[in-house]
Order: sequence, then C-alpha cells, then structure tokens
Amino acid sequence: MTDGLLRVAMAQTAGLDVERAWIAAGSPAAARLLARAKRSARTEQIAGTPAFLLRARGAPRRIEPDQMTVAGFTAALDAALAAR
Repeated sequence: MTDGLLRVAMAQTAGLDVERAWIAAGSPAAARLLARAKRSARTEQIAGTPAFLLRARGAPRRIEPDQMTVAGFTAALDAALAAR
C-alpha cells in the first residue's frame, strides 16, 4: 500500500485526525510496537494478514473466524475458549 492510498483510506475514517495519526505512526513508540508485533508474528509463525491470536490462560491460540463479522469472531472466540 502506498502512502497516498493509506492517506485516502485514513481520510475516510470518521473522526480520525489524519495528520495527527500520520505523525504518531512515525514515532519511536510506534516503531517499538511494530517491532514487538513482528517478533510475535515470527514466534507464532504468522506469515500474513489477517491473523488472530487469543491469549487467555496459557499459550496463544490461533483463531480463524469463518467471516470477518462480529458473529464470525464471536463464534471463533467462543470455540477457542471452550477448547481450553
């Protein structure tokens, strides 16, 4: 995704201050969060997006909703929690 396309997408997000978000994205805090996410992805062998992990009581468990909807996530989370 190009910077221009990302800015267009950001501009379509209601309530988002695009300039403030853009500046924050380049901050040291954001760089630390990104580095942490990359380490976690390597550890959990996540090769792409979207990917979701549930961390509740024990090792992270991958969840795979059948739909990118609230109902899809609810079903996937309920199943993962019941399996613990």
